Amino acid sequence: MNRSEAGRKGAVAFWKRFREDESFRLAMIARWKSQHHKHEDLVRAAKAGGHALWRKYQNDVEFRSNLDNRLAASRSRGGSHSLRNLGEYGFKKRLDEANKNLLLRNLVTNNGLRVRSPDELKVAQAFDKATIRYKYEPRFEVGDHAFYPDFKISKQNKTIEVAGYKGDRYWKALAKKIRLLRLHDQSLEVYVVTSYYEIVRRYLVGDSKVTVFKWKELEKMVNLCRDGRAGVHSDRRQSGLLRGSSKKERRP
Repeated sequence: MNRSEAGRKGAVAFWKRFREDESFRLAMIARWKSQHHKHEDLVRAAKAGGHALWRKYQNDVEFRSNLDNRLAASRSRGGSHSLRNLGEYGFKKRLDEANKNLLLRNLVTNNGLRVRSPDELKVAQAFDKATIRYKYEPRFEVGDHAFYPDFKISKQNKTIEVAGYKGDRYWKALAKKIRLLRLHDQSLEVYVVTSYYEIVRRYLVGDSKVTVFKWKELEKMVNLCRDGRAGVHSDRRQSGLLRGSSKKERRP
């Protein structure tokens, strides 16, 4: 039995006793209430733990190799290492379970496709109206990373991202994702539609095959997808470097 299995069994036994043994539960609650930690102490402990981890990573070759392999396995499943036993669709399943309320919010296209935001619904409905075939959230593998662009136009090397405002961390992650995809396949073209045009352009500046659209330009973007023409370049060619497996493909 490894440490992870022992830890899980210990946690199960602890919470079972916590629920069934009232005296144990009251004693634990009293102990937790008596534990007061200053913010400075928590920060100091976190820094000390981080420094210790980094020292071990630098000095222990076996530990470094094992940690790198585990991180690579996690990224290859879209960051969902804990769902490794669910296979390739573990990450998507977690997202689905976390968004069961989407149906209640009526985020479903006329063709029955469930999406994750009102903005994605707007784009999907525009594609359906224009009779454009597309894949919703296909899986793209780039090295040890797995990405799920919002839309992939069928039979075109073109993806569409719907960018809402989620802070600088979100913008940086979006820019990194697009950069990795583009480095892996230089013929890939990326369209981003957003209400935060200037912010997105600032993060994505420098790549002529990444085009940012305002929402009032949605029809223009849809027409470019329907015609199969690039917004800046006309040299189109399909690439086999990115192999995305899609869960859904819509044909209006």
